[in-house]
Amino acid sequence: MAVHPLRDVEKLFIHTNAAPEITRHNAEKYCLAMQKVSLKSSILNDTVTIYRFEGDFLFIPSPLKVSAKKAVVKDVLTRLLYPPYRNSLDRSLKIDHLNIYQAYQEGTTLTIPIYEDPTTNIKLRQDPYAPQSVKDAFAQGIALIEPLELIKKIRWSSLGIYYDWEKKAYDGSVSNPIPKLLAEACQEISSKLCQVDSFFPETAMVNYYQQKDRIMAHTDRNEEDMTKPLISFSFGCSAVFIVGKKEKEDANISTFLLEDGDIAVLLNDSREYFHGVPKILPDNAGEEDYRGEEYHPLIAGSRINISVRQAFRH
Repeated sequence: MAVHPLRDVEKLFIHTNAAPEITRHNAEKYCLAMQKVSLKSSILNDTVTIYRFEGDFLFIPSPLKVSAKKAVVKDVLTRLLYPPYRNSLDRSLKIDHLNIYQAYQEGTTLTIPIYEDPTTNIKLRQDPYAPQSVKDAFAQGIALIEPLELIKKIRWSSLGIYYDWEKKAYDGSVSNPIPKLLAEACQEISSKLCQVDSFFPETAMVNYYQQKDRIMAHTDRNEEDMTKPLISFSFGCSAVFIVGKKEKEDANISTFLLEDGDIAVLLNDSREYFHGVPKILPDNAGEEDYRGEEYHPLIAGSRINISVRQAFRH
């Protein structure tokens, strides 16, 4: 079976220490156009640089003010990864009644019933070196787990309108509010940087990556109005971000280094481009901004990605 070019590029980064081609330091060399925008905003920096690539893919290095960046990261790590927001563990573990971040603050071992669902329980394979008490509890359908370990098992959470992965459709009956600051940031980015008005940030996926995590190249084509941007925020550890074209067989692939605070925007033609994150890097360019914060251990060696979109046409 032939391997398409995107998979070849992904394997290169997965199995080697190859560096991505485009960074915030050399993007001007590769882009089709560069624009510096002066702003008056409580969220975005006074001057923001936009690099525009083929298909109107936008690479925007660190446009958020540090205060706004830290507020978003704090909100994710203290609130948005956990119930009532849907997350990657809530079909494996009965966690809807737990205050997970409070348990992390207190250092309290959690006792959590495991749902009888083999499809999701595969994520909770028993550690062969766990104490016997933990093994015994696991055999009885109970997970005894430290809060930090549990938090770092969370792969994603859903904000706003929930996207049902099984039905491949948005479920308007399941919705939790997108935080006001994040919504306002997206509206400013859309109107002031992308020149797209009337953007409604209705749905967002928060991905919480550890060092060995990745997401393979894919497209996001399930929104009703594809003229609206997909705005992707990066926080914490750096990542390799690959951008292909509309067809996975197209060998025209760009590779970017996304660092703490950077934003990537898929707009116009690029809204249907294949994209992915084959590698998380250990470097965290913004770690000093988080040092001393209670949530620092949750971001120091991890990466947060928030991809925000408009689900429906208005």
